[in-house]
Amino acid sequence: MRGLGWWDNIQARRMLDLVLGRERGEIMEANAIEDAALVLLSHAGSEGFLDARVAVSGVTVDGRNFSHELDNMLTTGLPRPLEAREVRLRVIPGRRYTIKAVTFAGLDGLAGERGGGGGRISEKEARGFFAPRLGVLTPADAKAFSPGRLRGSVASLRETLRNLGYVGAQVSVADERRDAKTGEVRLHVLVEPGPFWRISGYREEIDGDTGPMARVKLPPPGSAWSRTAGQDLEVLVRNVFYDAGYADARVTVAAVPPESPEPPGADGVLDVVVTVRVIPGEAVRVGRVRFEGRTRVRDALLASKVALHPGDPFDPRDVETGRLRLSRLGVFEMVDSRADPETGPERDAVFFLKEQPRWDTSLMFGYGSYEQLRGGVELRQNNLWGLAHRTRLELVQSMKSSQGDYTYSIPELLGKNIDGSVKVFGLLREEESFDREEYGGSLLLRRPVRKWRMEVSGGYTFESLHASDSTLGTRATDLDSSRVGSLNFGLVQDRRDNPLQPHSGYRWYAQLENAEKWLGGDVDYQRIELDWSWHLPLGGERWLHLGLSHGVVLGDKPVPVNKLFFPGGENSIRGYKAGEAAPRDDTGAFVGVRSQVVGNVELEQRVTGNWSAVVFLDALGTATSMDDYPFDETLFSIGGGVRYQTIIGPVRLEYGYNLKRRDGDPAGTVLFSLGFPF
Repeated sequence: MRGLGWWDNIQARRMLDLVLGRERGEIMEANAIEDAALVLLSHAGSEGFLDARVAVSGVTVDGRNFSHELDNMLTTGLPRPLEAREVRLRVIPGRRYTIKAVTFAGLDGLAGERGGGGGRISEKEARGFFAPRLGVLTPADAKAFSPGRLRGSVASLRETLRNLGYVGAQVSVADERRDAKTGEVRLHVLVEPGPFWRISGYREEIDGDTGPMARVKLPPPGSAWSRTAGQDLEVLVRNVFYDAGYADARVTVAAVPPESPEPPGADGVLDVVVTVRVIPGEAVRVGRVRFEGRTRVRDALLASKVALHPGDPFDPRDVETGRLRLSRLGVFEMVDSRADPETGPERDAVFFLKEQPRWDTSLMFGYGSYEQLRGGVELRQNNLWGLAHRTRLELVQSMKSSQGDYTYSIPELLGKNIDGSVKVFGLLREEESFDREEYGGSLLLRRPVRKWRMEVSGGYTFESLHASDSTLGTRATDLDSSRVGSLNFGLVQDRRDNPLQPHSGYRWYAQLENAEKWLGGDVDYQRIELDWSWHLPLGGERWLHLGLSHGVVLGDKPVPVNKLFFPGGENSIRGYKAGEAAPRDDTGAFVGVRSQVVGNVELEQRVTGNWSAVVFLDALGTATSMDDYPFDETLFSIGGGVRYQTIIGPVRLEYGYNLKRRDGDPAGTVLFSLGFPF
């Protein structure tokens, strides 16, 4: 494979192996070679290379060299017969076609607010269906034009209009002009929205019990009608009949213009009557609740997760809710459900369960500029005592640290939404200015709030903290050995599109650690951490990432060195290694921080494939005393880097240049790491 660039050549070879099969033999005939060329030409066409060709060369089984050129129409095919023992394919992409301009006709025909709520789409919004917001750094493949992409754009705009209430909307390309010399494509799109469908009233046709229908809250007249609105109404009506035990209820919803409709008025509105048809079927009751396939989970635990009892109305939603609660126990590979029999006035709810292995082991690997190479093992034990309890042992070793955690988890410890866990932990880590030693244990309760994608947690922690071999400027007065008893509270909300590679959405969390002597320790303090990140797509395969974090240790008494902040590193201010952005005293020694504020601004631009480039500005404010809160010293780093996206997050190579340097600070720092910075 040649002609696509070294990385795309590798990807193309893999694609051919997948499509043609690895066991195709050592000899390729003409048909197979042409199939391979068509696969490559199809891929090139989808990326905008509409005039691409494939140069085929190789050696036949009798030792003769051959060469031929193929286009996507196979205007001139390979000579027959042909059997080759060696084949070389070189893609000649030609010029890439890109969208230069898109204009529209018909968008001003949308009813808008004049039609009682019909939505509008501006020309700028409509253009976004055909081409991203383009910029100088937008990669060429993001601007590429192909017939397939064009069909998808037309269909997306059409469906959007129909969901806004323009049920008969049509979108077509009235004019398409391609410049073969420049590759620029100009499109003129014709939008024919048709009338805006507005609900004027309802007609009910119930074949049986009409009682449940009285509990349905219908959208008010004047609302927009669309296929999506009809689907939502079907679900609403069906759920009301499910509540009454009609497990086989069938619901259809359709909007019909009046029998003698008047043409749409000057405002482009067509009033329609919505007909709701319901066939409830027979009322169904629950016979038994059965669990099949389990081996070690106790019956009482399974029954407690399913809100179904003999004689209850058979509601398919309750069956699905029970299936989900059983899945959330975390000890099953598969949970399925069905009714037995599938018809009749009495049916059993049957759940099929397949348990996870009792033991599960995973290996871990990572790299960071400070800790360098790190590896570990995670050992999980599932379904202890038949109660779905779980344990996890995690051991991690790096060039700078040794860490071990053991966690015992109990799902739904307090009610159906509150999980509990007990954890013991230990950490030995060589920091920049001291050696950290920590041991302890914690009790934790967690409650997810799925509606808002939020989690609330709270618990108690006891720790034994030690700091040795300190070179800190405050080592003579530091509290380097202490016991800490604390209550901990956390709140986190994550609305990012992808936690490993975020491109849109936001995440924030708040963590409070309240240490008091009456909780078993020998120190009093309050430690607060706040963090917020926001990710905004700018168009043209370009994203803006913003991060802001704040940490503070409150109290007027000495605080353990282990609880102070030591900023710097790949997830902080990137012009410094871990811990090296902490303030310095008059001798140049580092000093722990009681208050820090870190701000990150980052612009990411996808270059090609999984590669992207970033430029960033990091800012840090610190204070060693609460008298100077929130900070009295500031540092700034500016820099850039490249990233390669993997399934476990981006592999990052970055350089941060320090705009404001103190004595002893580096001019900049090269950082290599895995994972998103904030």
